[in-house]
Amino acid sequence: MVFYLRQLARGKHSLTYRLRAEIPGQFSGLPTIGYGMYAPELKANSDEIKVKISD
Repeated sequence: MVFYLRQLARGKHSLTYRLRAEIPGQFSGLPTIGYGMYAPELKANSDEIKVKISD
């Protein structure tokens, strides 16, 4: 996923989006990496997420 934001105020933020499961199983979502396109010294990251899809 790639998201572009024109502005983001200082502070803590949460970005969510919907997914649709196609097959059951255990999956890992890689950590998120964020940075300022024109100010690469601005950085953010998140933890990995594990998801289990069952029938």
